Amino acid sequence: MVSSLWRFGTTLALLGLLCTAAATVGAQPPPSFLTQWGTEGSGDGEFMSPLGVATDAEGNVYVADNGNRRIQKFTSAGVFLTKWGSQGSGNGQFGGGMFGVATDAAGNVYVTDGGNSRIQKFTGAGAYITQWGSQGDGNGQFAGIFFLAADAAGNVYVSEQNNRIQKFSSDGTYLTQWPCVDSLGNTFNANGIAVDATGNVYVTDTTNDRIWKYSGSGVYLTKWGSFGTGDGQFDIPFGLATDVTGDVYVGDAGGSRIQKFTNTGTYLTQWGTFGTGPGQFYTARGVATGPAGVIYVADDWNRIQKFGPSVVDVPLPDDDRAKLRLAIWPNPSRAVAQMTFALPAASRALVEIFDIQGRRVALALDSELAAGDHSATWDGHVQNGRTAAAGLYFAQMSAGGQSVMQRFVLLR
Repeated sequence: MVSSLWRFGTTLALLGLLCTAAATVGAQPPPSFLTQWGTEGSGDGEFMSPLGVATDAEGNVYVADNGNRRIQKFTSAGVFLTKWGSQGSGNGQFGGGMFGVATDAAGNVYVTDGGNSRIQKFTGAGAYITQWGSQGDGNGQFAGIFFLAADAAGNVYVSEQNNRIQKFSSDGTYLTQWPCVDSLGNTFNANGIAVDATGNVYVTDTTNDRIWKYSGSGVYLTKWGSFGTGDGQFDIPFGLATDVTGDVYVGDAGGSRIQKFTNTGTYLTQWGTFGTGPGQFYTARGVATGPAGVIYVADDWNRIQKFGPSVVDVPLPDDDRAKLRLAIWPNPSRAVAQMTFALPAASRALVEIFDIQGRRVALALDSELAAGDHSATWDGHVQNGRTAAAGLYFAQMSAGGQSVMQRFVLLR
């Protein structure tokens, strides 16, 4: 049987198939190992205990390099761009405890500075903007900061060793808080924190080895997990991230793996084993997602690892397997690209357009669809309404836990 294999970007070469992370497959295939960067040291692109990782809308990657008391910024391929920070308590300096780094829709960067009991805010280029916090357990004070996250409105959520979550506006104004307490009234140790596109908040609980989900105002919604090594169990859940579809990624530090769930806690897949090779984890710390379905993991082996969608066959009509099919016509396209696709079962369907640098430039479709043939259209305009430049683009179709991508050329 003949089939076509498509991979996204130059870094997603077929060589990546030889380095696919070990995994127990659930409802989805695990992602493939794509690349890694970093080694122990204090030079550009080197790390001393990278704890947090975040991405911005352009696909850039920010790493909280705790041992070196700095933030480093990279392209999505790991090319060093800039850095800022040093040891100290002044503006733009850090005292340690840099477990959390997050970005907002405007491209601002927030960093937990646990050594100085504060949050610092910067531009994406590292220019200092403001800070808030002091040592204590009052409103707007911190005791043992772990992680932070920002929602689409720019609100900032901070998880604390003080067994609570605090919520702030983007300028540091205190808004509300809620305690980290289980159904028996026992407090738990909140570590990783993430916010999905609808404003729900997820928190890792290292006391009980589970994930808690709240509304943006702190209303309890659900929880999942227990101690163990099975699917959906954890051994010190640490870093946490969500993607554009609402799925949740958990860095299972003691289990040396990443686990993926739906936003209600249904287990989907996992990858990783203990080790220092590609796709392995010495200790999985911070987790972040980026455009085109990529996932970044900060590993205690002083490196960042990047994973992405697995290779998926694009079946021909005589292929009877339940796989997605995607075609683009015309290709090359002068103005409008018509994408036709077939769903093997009813599902939410997402069709995204990415440029050659891996940045999502348009959303062609996001809808619940029945099984069968469908179509979507891209009119050649990017998200800010401007006309897209001529060049190579990629259409990614995601549905039912599968993903397939096709490349096409836009002419002008």
